[in-house]
Amino acid sequence: MPTLPQTACPVLATEAANARDRGLIALGEHEEARHQLGGISHSTFYALIKEGELSLVKIGSRSFVQAEELDEFLRRKRCEGRMPS
Repeated sequence: MPTLPQTACPVLATEAANARDRGLIALGEHEEARHQLGGISHSTFYALIKEGELSLVKIGSRSFVQAEELDEFLRRKRCEGRMPS
């Protein structure tokens, strides 16, 4: 499994380590991922992919997002809100 970069956010570091320890890999279709992100639009979702915030796993003609990656994205965003600017 890839290692995560060191972070100043203890929530991200702890929760990411727990996810790695579980060794779970789950995939969700991109529509499900959009729903879990609050029902964001197609264009916003694909903008996140283009910016490298999320990545898709293609299997045949279907696109998926790893559940762990979606969780990490949400933790990063939560931590960004806590960091002083």
